[in-house]
Parts: sequence; structure tokens; C-alpha cells
Amino acid sequence: MREPTISADIETVKIGPVFALPNSNITYTITTRNNGPNAATNVLIQDPLPPNLNFSSADGDGTFNPITRAVSWPAIPTLASGASVTYSLTVTAPATLGPVTNLAFSSSSTFDPNLANNSGEGPPSQATTAIVSSIADLNTTKTGPTTAPAGATLTYTITTENRGPSNATNVTITDALPAGLSGVVASGGGIYNPGTGIVTFPAIASLGIGAGQRHHPHSQLQYAKYRKFHRHCQKYIRHTRSRSNQ
Repeated sequence: MREPTISADIETVKIGPVFALPNSNITYTITTRNNGPNAATNVLIQDPLPPNLNFSSADGDGTFNPITRAVSWPAIPTLASGASVTYSLTVTAPATLGPVTNLAFSSSSTFDPNLANNSGEGPPSQATTAIVSSIADLNTTKTGPTTAPAGATLTYTITTENRGPSNATNVTITDALPAGLSGVVASGGGIYNPGTGIVTFPAIASLGIGAGQRHHPHSQLQYAKYRKFHRHCQKYIRHTRSRSNQ
């Protein structure tokens, strides 16, 4: 069977958060692109919400039908080859924990030779979010000298902060050192394992929002950690090794 001479491959990609709190807002981004080779006419984009997601808002004149539970955007008369449109949709997460999957799909009056990437049945058009009891975004930065002579004492500062939105428990910070370093001493009770080259700091049982503590060690290889908070997470930080040619 011969395909029509005019066709347009419409692709729809949906992106959403990996995690969300119960009853919080979830914002999805839906991008529909015409992969060509021809222009697509009467492009329609829809997002049927599952029963456990409640509609909040949609940009681009998107409207919600409470009977079908579908969010629809106005039909695009012509979408040129290579062109794309992006919409955002905000919903309220369910109160119960567990995964929730939301899909989007698109269609066109122009023949589409590949329905797998815009039918809502494939991963590109679907977004799954895990509803969890708490979330904490841990951010770790490390500063140190960019150059140093051979045999010099190096001081590194490790700063870890939790950007929320929940408290964090069992926070562990480790630092994997490169070979060739000696006289390693760490502040805050950090322990260096010469066999693995890893410095491990004591686990922080709980760090609340805005809580902080800074250490100022005086040792050959120094570390400072700023404690805010994170949840059930472990950070691994690597040095960049300074080299000196003699």
C-alpha cells in the first residue's frame, strides 16, 4: 500500500517532575514538533487527566472538560516542518503515595507516518511522577586551589546545603580522594580510609530548613561542611587533581 505523497511526522514529548509531595502542584511541559517533511494542518494537542490528578491551570488558552477530563488546546491551523509549540499544564497531586502517570497526544489532518511518538502510548508522550512523603534537594559544592607546588598543603572546602522543601535525614557526605595525597586530616569528625581513599563524614541525623553549621579546621588537608538538610541521600564528591612538573 502506497503512503500519501504529503505527510508530516508529529512528535509530542511530555516532561514532568520525577517526585512530588501529596497535594502539591505538578507542572507538565508538553512540546509538539513537526518532524516533516511537509507542513501539518489542524494540529490538535490534548492531555486526558487520570482520575487522581485535579486540573489547576493551562497556558496557551488550554481548557479543561470536567466530563471527559481532557485538557485541550486550540487547533493549530498550520505547523511548518521543523516548527514546534510548547504548552504547560499544572495539576494537583493526589493525597496518596505512589506513582501517577499522565500522557499527552496529538493529531493532524495531514497523514502521519509515525503514530508511535504522538499517540500517548509511548514513553516520549508520558510522564510518571512518584508521590512521596518528603523531598529534599541536596546541593554540594567544593572549592580548592587550582594550582599548587609539589608537596604543598592543600585546603578544600566542601559546602552542602539542602534546598528543600522538606527536612532531610541520614545525610552522609563522602569525598573520594585521588592517589598521591598524604597527611589527610578532615574536620567535623571526618574519617579517612587510606585503602579506599575515601573521607567519610558522620551522618547527619536530621537537618531542618535553614539549619546550618560551619567547621573551620586547621590541618594539612582541611574540610569544612555547611549543614543545612537533605533526605536519605548520599553525596559523592571528587577532586580534580593538581599536578606540578618539576
